Amino acid sequence: MFPSYLFAHFELATQHRQVEHAHGVRGIVRFANRYATIDDGVLAQLRDYVGANEIKELDYGLSQGDNVRIMQGAFAGLEAVVTQILPVRERVKILMDFLGRKVEAEVDCSSLLWQAA
Repeated sequence: MFPSYLFAHFELATQHRQVEHAHGVRGIVRFANRYATIDDGVLAQLRDYVGANEIKELDYGLSQGDNVRIMQGAFAGLEAVVTQILPVRERVKILMDFLGRKVEAEVDCSSLLWQAA
C-alpha cells in the first residue's frame, strides 16, 4: 500500500538516532523542521485493512551482547559490545578495544548507536 515506507511508533526524543540509523532506513519523514505524525485512528484503520500478518513489533532495547558504536564523548567512533545493562541509571557497561587492550567502561545508553536484531 505504501511501498518503501514503514510506519513506526517510537519516542522521538529518546529513539530518534536508533530509528534514523536502523538498517534499511533512509530517514524519518518530515516537513521542514516538523516530523510527520499519524493519528491512532488512522493507524487502526490501516491495521484493519492490512491484517495482523503485516504488523511487526520490534524491540529497540539494548541487550547484553549487542554490538554498538559509541557516538559521543572521548570514545566516539569506537565499536564495543554491551556486557551489562544498568536500567535504573539508563546506562550500560561496554567492552571495547582501546589502544590494543580490552577496556570496560560505563556509558549512557543515549550515547550509543546499535542495530536491533
